[in-house]
Order: sequence, then structure tokens, then C-alpha cells
Amino acid sequence: AEPMAQRALELRRRLLPTGHPDLSASLNLMGWITHERGRSADAVPFLEDAIRIRRADSARAPGDLSRSLNDLGVVFNALRRYDEAKVVLREALALRLTIYG
Repeated sequence: AEPMAQRALELRRRLLPTGHPDLSASLNLMGWITHERGRSADAVPFLEDAIRIRRADSARAPGDLSRSLNDLGVVFNALRRYDEAKVVLREALALRLTIYG
């Protein structure tokens, strides 16, 4: 999955404007795949970039933002960065409570 996700990210970076929501989807996927492959520290920048884009688009797609926040929280937890994990996981939960009740 990683080579295909990397290729999709490269294409989207080349073809889409910097803050395009589809770019955030590729960034989030690359972050998650990187984490799952045991390189959690390398996953953080992908997820942080996805969050930055999704924050700007959160009115249209708050579920996407909560997903990225959750994923970053899981990665921070794996890295034993517990204080940072708590902050982003609480934000993800608050968003999900707003969305889903």
C-alpha cells in the first residue's frame, strides 16, 4: 500500500492547490501507513499537515478533521508523547460528540 499511497500523494501535490481537501486525504493515509509500518515518528509530519488542511475545511468535513486528530493521537501515544496525545484525542472526541451526539 505504501508505494501506491506515496504515488497518489506525489500526484496530488503536483496537480492540486496546497490546501485542497484531497491532498489532506493522501497525507493522512501516508501518515497512517507510515505509523503502521513501525515508523511512528515519521508519520507525525504527514498527519500534522493533513490536520492543517482539514482545519481550514472543518466546516464542510468535520469528520475528516476528527479522523486526522484521532490518528495523530494514536501515533503520539505510540511514541509515548502522552500529553500531546491527550490534547488531540480530546479534540477529536469533542468533534465527534458535536457531529454524532
